[in-house]
Amino acid sequence: MSTKRKQTALDLEQKIAIINDIEAGKKQTAVAAACNLPKQTVNTIWQSRDKLRLAYESCAGSRRKRLRVATFDDVDWITRTSVNTDGF
Repeated sequence: MSTKRKQTALDLEQKIAIINDIEAGKKQTAVAAACNLPKQTVNTIWQSRDKLRLAYESCAGSRRKRLRVATFDDVDWITRTSVNTDGF
């Protein structure tokens, strides 16, 4: 019986580092072993590299771990506007 691996959440900087290692010529299995991650996780990061790079460039310096966006544009607009302090 195999031991259960603890689930870890990687931030965008770590994912970009994994992508850079693969582009430098390292094999995905070697990168997975170095980062103590399953090969499928590294493969998923590699497959979504364009989306991850775009997100990293748009919010550089952020320690985001998920790439969630609002489903409705007006929700995003409401969160950026000031709150009504009149009690209504």
